[in-house]
Amino acid sequence: MEDKLKITTTYYKKYIGSYAKRFYTPFLKENIFKIVGFKLKNKFAYFIIEDENLSWEWDIEDCVIITDEIPIIEDSRIANIHHPEYKGYNPFS
Repeated sequence: MEDKLKITTTYYKKYIGSYAKRFYTPFLKENIFKIVGFKLKNKFAYFIIEDENLSWEWDIEDCVIITDEIPIIEDSRIANIHHPEYKGYNPFS
């Protein structure tokens, strides 16, 4: 279990500085927030999300990561703004 957790945390730390939204919300500006950190708490992984000097934690399993880079693995929780099917808000512009 520790090896799997180590791989997962290394993988998700790469996305600090990208953006995230809750899995069930649409890709609209008001639903997308900057990822400013990452932490483990009680064997669960969380992104630290920020908006205008407020920050809070989101369970990574409940998020979609929005990136402008090619994902390093195929994962349904990663949306690339350059993908032809991406029609949502671009937080990088």
